[in-house]
This record gives sequence, structure tokens and C-alpha cells, in this order.
Amino acid sequence: PAASNWAGFYLGGHGGYAWKDDDFTQSVLPPVATGGIKASGWVAGWHAGYNWQYGRIVAGLETDFSFSDLRGDAGPGTRVFFGTTTTNVLGDRVKNLATARARLGWLPSDSLLLCATGGLAWGRLESSSTDTQVAANFTQTDVFRTTADRFGGVIGAGAEWMPWGPNWIGRLEYLHYDFGQFRDATVFTSNRAGDVPYAERRGRQTIELVRAGISY
Repeated sequence: PAASNWAGFYLGGHGGYAWKDDDFTQSVLPPVATGGIKASGWVAGWHAGYNWQYGRIVAGLETDFSFSDLRGDAGPGTRVFFGTTTTNVLGDRVKNLATARARLGWLPSDSLLLCATGGLAWGRLESSSTDTQVAANFTQTDVFRTTADRFGGVIGAGAEWMPWGPNWIGRLEYLHYDFGQFRDATVFTSNRAGDVPYAERRGRQTIELVRAGISY
């Protein structure tokens, strides 16, 4: 049995960096495909949980909440609707992230815990669309923003250790979030001279997060 005691309630803070992938595509015919948003930025927040210990096996439940500033834009896409040329730039921003997870770990030594985790994920995502329309007699730019709460799953792994005695725990962990498909699928066709067929495919939204933290 392990000599150290990992059981009980803990509370802590964390910070790290994340990368988000939204792999949608926009296709203009004849085939010209653009799209996909690569966002990145910082993440910081708090976590709390409870551990149960059975010899060198540690099981627990944890919840966390993070503020974030992941931002990214897609390359501009151009299409023609009814004689008007529209250039569109899509953007993503992640404002908040949270999870509720189960954890299961093993103690290779008394002061080191290796664990895997998985559970439910929530994110507040803001999508933006900047449209610049150019026609024979006018130019107009419109910006649209929508905020939505998205739910999905999260899995990950990490390591924890006790660098300053039995009450302080340092951690390093990796989490993978999957929020599924977000954007609607769109298809435009027209028999009007000069119009160009257009299609947009929904993309899967995933986030990769690496963060460090400390718990008491």
C-alpha cells in the first residue's frame, strides 16, 4: 500500500494553452475550396474534486471552469449571388470551457499519481461572419455574431505530484474536447447568368488543451 494519502477534497487553479480546429469547407464551382478555422489562445480557471484511495489505486470526480480567449479566422471566400460579389470571412472565439469528469489513477510512487479522465464538456462559442458585398453601384460590409452554448465530451490524461508536502499537489494534464458539428450545411445553385454555385460543409469542432495547475 502507498504511504501517502491522496483521498479527500481538493480545490485549485490552472492555466494553459489551447488549439481549436473547425474543419468546415466552402466550395465554389468550378472547384475552389476554402475554409477551416485554426484558433488558439490562453485558458485559465479553477478546478475542484474528491478522491478515493484503494492502496495504490486512486479514483475521483472533478469539475472545472475556465475563461479563455481562443480566436481564429478562416481564409476569405468569394462567391457571386445574383450579380453581387460577396467576400466572406468566418471567425471563431471560445469564451468559456467547463467539464464534469471521472478520474482513475495509479501511484507508481507515494508522491506521484498518473491518471486518465473522461466525461462531459461545455463551451460557450462565438461565431462571426464578415461579409463584404460589391456590386455595380454599391459596396457594403456587414458583421454578424452569434453566441451558443455547446455540449460534448472530453477525455484526457495527466500526472500529479506532491512537491511541498502532503497538502499541496502540482499537476500537468492534457484534455481533448469534441463538440461535434456546429455550422449548417448550405448549397446554392442558380440558372441566372453570372451566378456561381456554392456549397458549405459542416465541420467538427475540437479543442486540444495543455495546462498546469496546483491544488490544495
